[in-house]
Amino acid sequence: MNLRQKNILEYLVVNKDKSYTLQELANQSHCSTRTVRNDLAQISQLLVARHYEANLIKKPGVGISLAISPYERRKLMRELLQADSKQASDDVSRKELLLATLLMSQHPLTLDELAERLYVNRTVIREDIDSLREQTKGYKLDIISKPRLGTYIEGCERERRDLLAQVMKKINQQAQDGKGLLDFFPAKMIERVNHSLNLLSRETAISIENNPLNSITIHILFMIERIKHHQSLYLSTSEWDLIKHSKALGYARNITTELTQQLGLSFPEDEIGYLALRISSFNIHNEGRTDAYYEEMKQTVEKITYVLIREVSQLLEIDLSEDCILRNNLQQHLDSTFTRINSGFHISNPLKVEIMRAYTQLFMLIQVLVEELLEETNLVMPEEEIAYLTVHLQGAIERQKKVAKRTFKSVIICEFGMGVSAFLEAKIKRIFPTIDILELLSIAELEVYNNLNDLDFIISTVPYQHEKLQVLEISPLLEERDLTLLRAFLVEYEPSLPTKHFDISLFSQPFLVETQIDQKSKKEVITQMVQKLIKKGYVAPSYLESVRHREETSSTRIGHLLALPHGNPQEVRHSSISFATLTSPIEWGNGEVQVVVLLGLKKHDLGRSELKEFFSVLHYLNEHPLILADIIKETDKLKVLEYFTKYE
Repeated sequence: MNLRQKNILEYLVVNKDKSYTLQELANQSHCSTRTVRNDLAQISQLLVARHYEANLIKKPGVGISLAISPYERRKLMRELLQADSKQASDDVSRKELLLATLLMSQHPLTLDELAERLYVNRTVIREDIDSLREQTKGYKLDIISKPRLGTYIEGCERERRDLLAQVMKKINQQAQDGKGLLDFFPAKMIERVNHSLNLLSRETAISIENNPLNSITIHILFMIERIKHHQSLYLSTSEWDLIKHSKALGYARNITTELTQQLGLSFPEDEIGYLALRISSFNIHNEGRTDAYYEEMKQTVEKITYVLIREVSQLLEIDLSEDCILRNNLQQHLDSTFTRINSGFHISNPLKVEIMRAYTQLFMLIQVLVEELLEETNLVMPEEEIAYLTVHLQGAIERQKKVAKRTFKSVIICEFGMGVSAFLEAKIKRIFPTIDILELLSIAELEVYNNLNDLDFIISTVPYQHEKLQVLEISPLLEERDLTLLRAFLVEYEPSLPTKHFDISLFSQPFLVETQIDQKSKKEVITQMVQKLIKKGYVAPSYLESVRHREETSSTRIGHLLALPHGNPQEVRHSSISFATLTSPIEWGNGEVQVVVLLGLKKHDLGRSELKEFFSVLHYLNEHPLILADIIKETDKLKVLEYFTKYE
């Protein structure tokens, strides 16, 4: 089944109670009626081949619809969503390989050369290049395409290296056996760089494994390649001031001295300093520093730490002022954060999206507070750093909770055999003693399980949805990402309690809802929604620019088809939440979106307990794509609002 056929089937599944003519489906798919007719024949064959109890019904003069039971509909929707996820993952991997190829290349590459390397056609390469341009702009790099010459990347050498390190790290994580670097660097060179770092690790007791320092490998490899081609970078006097008395500079000299002996390559002094800056940004602190810069940075870190603890305590009505662990963790992290920011470095945070989704209210609150504190400094703290601060503060909140521990009852669905199931059960019980695993089941066994009423939720290693119970999907190895999701669930939800309600009228009214709007870009959608708030006097005219600026910095997409744009609270006059559904999905930075929730909230409202309930609603909708599909096709504004009043 190709992408067009999948989209037609998904459209019919979502709108199962409606009939569509061939022309309507052709318009939806941007193709001819003849193509749609052939696609429908292929879809019918697929439904039969995969044993779905579903049929395409064709009624003359009425149109085509899908006859399918609720159970089969859920099953088919899961498969389609899984296909979406795999396609999105494949697209992202290909784009990262393309970007790395362009960053590594010493000369322009034609579309044919790129298509041959990545095993796709020229059209796909052209589309990928267009989508990557927005990403490279964030690093002040431009992707240039010239006829009869090719495509290349132009811009600052430092930003080029920084972006490559981020991309290579992702490629290496996705590659089997972590061997992604072998596609770009000789195995012998990788071995020598790792040998140098291992020597450093043994001599200094710095752990390379499971430490951000291991990304230094990528920086050194690219540094060597660029030096070979006479593409060095230079440090400013202020940057040298950051590391001239630091341990990191000594470490960098040791590494480059070892590599000079191994490779016969001379490292310029500024390159050694650059490597020292990279090392110093990973919590390897300087000792005995009393100069003006470090005194100023120390004062800034202490001020931000104090304000974060004070404001979060006040706004969320929980006292964190006596938490020494929190204070130390924040100061240590902010110390490294400002070294990174002042050095122009970026840190990756693979859990950023999950953290934003799980702790949306706290994340946004910290973001607003940090932006206010840095307003006069011209410094910007990336969302990756804010996500780490969110984890520290959320940990403190959990420590402060005085409620008794509740026991959650669950079962594990695992299709990988009893050995994997038993491993999962043991690990979950060790890490989460409040989770009581009642049974280890297959999907078939769960369908006839008699004690569903005893369960609070279901843990599954395979995609699965249940009519009544929340399903937490994890990997068979229970990785860190899974632990984050489980912790968030246990903190935010009480699954054994009945449906909860949120009073949407506190923040929204029907006139703040738009259904089935026909816009083709996120810029158009945001402009239309914010302009309405401006006309009503809810926000200042400058709010539009602040929302756009945030989108340019980082995508506000928080899940499947759902985005949460927001701007500067200082530009808000009356707090509100606006909603828009789109006729078809549009690109939104890191995926497609069809439901847009625009937040226009004052700072003091960000801490309201009622708002936490609203974010729980969004979390609930993220976990229930069929409900989200119902919202998308709803045209009654009151009914749209009603969907945002309940969660479980």
